[in-house]
Amino acid sequence: MAVVWGLWEALPFARQEMPNGIAHFVDLSFLGGPEAMTWFRPLVIVAAVLYVTGFLNPLGVVVLTLAHLGYNTLHNSQGFTFHGNNMIGLILITQSVAELFWLGWRLVKGRPFAFAAGLGAASYQLYFSQCAVAAVYVTSAITKLSKTDGLWLFKSHYLAKAVVKTHRQLYYDNPSKGVFEPVIGIAQWLAEHHIITRLVFGAGFFLELFAFVALWNRAWALFIGTSFIAFHFGVELIMKLDFRVNQVMCFIFLVNLPFWISWMAGVMARKGNRLPQPAGR
Repeated sequence: MAVVWGLWEALPFARQEMPNGIAHFVDLSFLGGPEAMTWFRPLVIVAAVLYVTGFLNPLGVVVLTLAHLGYNTLHNSQGFTFHGNNMIGLILITQSVAELFWLGWRLVKGRPFAFAAGLGAASYQLYFSQCAVAAVYVTSAITKLSKTDGLWLFKSHYLAKAVVKTHRQLYYDNPSKGVFEPVIGIAQWLAEHHIITRLVFGAGFFLELFAFVALWNRAWALFIGTSFIAFHFGVELIMKLDFRVNQVMCFIFLVNLPFWISWMAGVMARKGNRLPQPAGR
């Protein structure tokens, strides 16, 4: 659903103004305009159904991956880049590579790939997806360090400028909605309270840097996942930046609510079995 939702809106681009990534090798302009949606949307829906049902696997996940890459590469080939969907893209790529590897193994070896005892393809895909989620956040933290010569924490109070910038962008993107509330107050407070600002933003930085801890076990994945969801709500409140896609991915792959519901049901069932049984007459 998240992938289909992200590919639903028609791209208002007739050509690649500044090719980016695979657009240097493939002209993706055929994906732009409302006319392309007449065939692109049904293709994505069919691929999503194949992906969920596992029918004709790995056709569904491969088609979704190619559609996602083509659609977002065309979007990023207009002279500006948007990285809000990179997490979904990396998850799709890791799942596609795994499925193609297992398919190749079966074709070459003549037998299915032997998974570890008690595990199946779904378990591996969940873990690979968690790796992709963690990789996005760790990369973000490392990029912050590389762009600031390792001084990001000490310079984090300068994010007050970014707060003003994002609020102003929100206004210029939607001028018909009127003037947005002044941001001088929150930006000035961040700039004046260096230590508190560094502590608050530093917590988010270290959460990104150590996101790989979520791969340790399900309990850590739950903690890291819920922390990132809360972290993004805080960023959205302060900077008006929407990271809803990342929050959904963290909820699906790190929080993993179905597992915890099943685990709690099992715990309750075991407790029920240990209750004293009434004596028979």
